[in-house]
Amino acid sequence: AGFFAAVTLAEGGGLRAVKAKLEADFWPAYAAELAFWPAFQALNFWRTPLRHQLLVVNLACLLDATFLCWVSRNDLAGVVAGLRGGEGVGEAPRKRPEGQSPA
Repeated sequence: AGFFAAVTLAEGGGLRAVKAKLEADFWPAYAAELAFWPAFQALNFWRTPLRHQLLVVNLACLLDATFLCWVSRNDLAGVVAGLRGGEGVGEAPRKRPEGQSPA
């Protein structure tokens, strides 16, 4: 939530834009994080030698930060709905939260 709020405020959005961004993107991103991190850490502790575990986690954090940046610029909920066979992918782009300028 803090990441999305900081990015929205840094882009010049106000509190309404932060609220809209959180409503649109927080829960899908949070669900993806919950699916990834426990499985990743279990695999990391199981298969990675102790001396390399921190490096592996740091690389995963880099990928995670990239994922969060991608989510903040795209409609993750629409992508997930499209993968499930619903609407979203190929639809018209969603409206930006109030106060945000296009990239």
